Amino acid sequence: MGKPPRHALWIGILGSLVAATALAQSADRPVLHAGDSWTYRQTSDSGKEAKETTWVRKVVGVGADGAEMQIGERTFKVDSSLNIVDAKGANWSRQQYRFPMQVGTEWSFVNKVQIQVNEVDQRNSYKVVAYEPLTVPAGTFDCYRVEGKLDLTFKQSFSRQTKETYWYCPKVASFAKMVRDTQVTARDSPSSREKTEIVLMKYQGKG
Repeated sequence: MGKPPRHALWIGILGSLVAATALAQSADRPVLHAGDSWTYRQTSDSGKEAKETTWVRKVVGVGADGAEMQIGERTFKVDSSLNIVDAKGANWSRQQYRFPMQVGTEWSFVNKVQIQVNEVDQRNSYKVVAYEPLTVPAGTFDCYRVEGKLDLTFKQSFSRQTKETYWYCPKVASFAKMVRDTQVTARDSPSSREKTEIVLMKYQGKG
């Protein structure tokens, strides 16, 4: 068997270097500042109707263990990794983000969810699958693509499965795009499916 062409060897080497560079990329926890704001456009389609809204998330306070965010008149707390802190306690909070973020990192956890009057365990798993450029209305950014699954079952009467993909972009200290596909099956009502897409329209950083 003859030797492969020299250009083929260089293509192979270049491909290996690109892959190694992507694996070596690592993002630390974001640094937030009071006044940071993100404007998002959200579209949801249930198959019966489609809705589009625009909303703004703004940092209104920063502390040693996280920050306070505001959307409209609602204020909520996030930890230093951007995860929403549920007022009911740690068992109810989701670890949607984990840092340092690097391609190949995986994590899973269980959190409590309220279904009518019942407390139900939801199983979550995430994996950072790529480091890639992403273009949204706010601009083009290098981002980590993270794929997740959220599964919830209550006895045999209700189940909800969500596939979630988000692109976390260090330059905007948040996600620039998120896509969710949720299917619900219930014994006493018709099954449903909803697809949601959220994209970053504008970012204003005060740092």
